[in-house]
Amino acid sequence: SPVGKIKIAEDFEPHFEMFKHVVRIAKMLHAKYIRMFSFYHDGEEWTDTERDEVFCRLRKLISYAKEQDIVLLHENEKCFVLQPKDK
Repeated sequence: SPVGKIKIAEDFEPHFEMFKHVVRIAKMLHAKYIRMFSFYHDGEEWTDTERDEVFCRLRKLISYAKEQDIVLLHENEKCFVLQPKDK
C-alpha cells in the first residue's frame, strides 16, 4: 500500500484520509493486514522534530487500524534508523 510513502514535511491529513480509504477496501476484501512505511525526508540526519512527527503519525495510524481490527505490517523506509533521544 502507499501508506507512509510520503515525505514527513507533507500534510498528513489528506494522507490519513487516503489511509482510511485503504482500510475500507481491506475490510471489503476481508484482508486483515496492510503493509505500511514510516515516511521519508530529504537530507541525511533526522531531526528530533521529524522523529517526533513520525511517531505521532504512526500512533494515529495504529490507533485507527486497531479500531477497525486491521493489523499494520511496518516496513522501515529506506535510510530511516531510529536513534534513542538521549544518544
